[in-house]
Amino acid sequence: FWERVFCLYPFFDRQSFQRAYENLWVPKSQVIHDLTDLNVGLGDRFNSGPNSIIFSCALNTIFALGCHFSKLPPQDREIFIHSFFLRAKRHIGLDLVDIHSIGVVQTLLIVALFLQSTPYPHRCWSSIGMACRLALGLGLHEPQLESSKDPLEQEIHRRTWHGCVIMDMYLLLAHSGT
Repeated sequence: FWERVFCLYPFFDRQSFQRAYENLWVPKSQVIHDLTDLNVGLGDRFNSGPNSIIFSCALNTIFALGCHFSKLPPQDREIFIHSFFLRAKRHIGLDLVDIHSIGVVQTLLIVALFLQSTPYPHRCWSSIGMACRLALGLGLHEPQLESSKDPLEQEIHRRTWHGCVIMDMYLLLAHSGT
């Protein structure tokens, strides 16, 4: 995922995400990383953690995407891809989109990246559409980011909005045959 997908679509902070991921593997009493209070989405205190449907959905979709590029035998690869995406799919619905956060926007974009490689292009379109609507509602499209925000927060908000625009335009061009 990091080498084949994230390098093209870096709409969340890898370091924050990695810290949240590493915390999943230790008991709560031994948490090794404090998650950031910055509003960066995946990897921050609000959008991540062992009980977060946002983080669980994103992580399992990332695993499914990573399996596409793995060296597993093709028959095993498909089994793992399907298994990871089924785990993610449990959280895709009204409960997820009812949470108005940048982490949900990022998660929907990751889901859309996965859905591009499936026989369900309308699901990809819908995921990007929901991501764009949530991003607009959060004001990620505003050109004047608050100067009081941390530079990392500003950068991730900008990347997430650009991810929405790029993926929406790509699908628009793909559907128009151009």
